[in-house]
Amino acid sequence: MTDILPLACLGVSHRTAGVALRERLAFTPDGVQDFYRRAAIGTDVLLLSTCNRTELYLGPVEEPEAALAAALDAVAADRRVPAAELARAAYRLHGLPAALHLARVAAGVDSMV
Repeated sequence: MTDILPLACLGVSHRTAGVALRERLAFTPDGVQDFYRRAAIGTDVLLLSTCNRTELYLGPVEEPEAALAAALDAVAADRRVPAAELARAAYRLHGLPAALHLARVAAGVDSMV
């Protein structure tokens, strides 16, 4: 089923994962560029990585669940984190909830501080 808003988000944050996992999932600026080159997710990707969150925004997506599964596998492989461990800590949003989450993050409303 296609969402009216073809955006998806896969992420972990201070709300869903401990420091140890967040550190393993963190990307340096060069690491982000390397990830973009290696990841074969099948859609455009924006990666947001701070000390308190790592999130991938995907779009446009026609099949959100498939895109989110591909993103989870790509991050798990890249960061050498077992996919099952990442899946337990990750949130998966699509459509309007993904857009609202992005707005909250950009506005600092979902900040740890």
